[in-house]
Amino acid sequence: MTASKLGPIWLQPGVTRRNALTYFYAAFFTIGMVAFMSFMQPYVINENLQIPVDIRGAVLGVFNMCGSIGILCVTLLAGYVFDAWKPGGAFIVVGFINLIVCAIAFRVRRKVGYRSPHGELV
Repeated sequence: MTASKLGPIWLQPGVTRRNALTYFYAAFFTIGMVAFMSFMQPYVINENLQIPVDIRGAVLGVFNMCGSIGILCVTLLAGYVFDAWKPGGAFIVVGFINLIVCAIAFRVRRKVGYRSPHGELV
């Protein structure tokens, strides 16, 4: 096999131009999602949750720290499952973790309730 090029980038043998373009698509999609999440956090904290101005930075910091710890733990677990079971097992583990988090969120909402921005309890 010979190496091919994608613009100025030399690709390894066996990597086609389509493989490289798919990688770039996924990378730019991820960059867009991260940017969206970064810009939406202050909006949600300000408009929906109405967190006081003096503690917004602390709330965002704790939120991002908890998210980072969760990402590290899930990545570690998914890596172990990938190595020990099969490559698709990591997706199955993350799916089950998402189901558990969703079930906990629904249980908390049912127990605590939800107050709409207009003041009524739903």
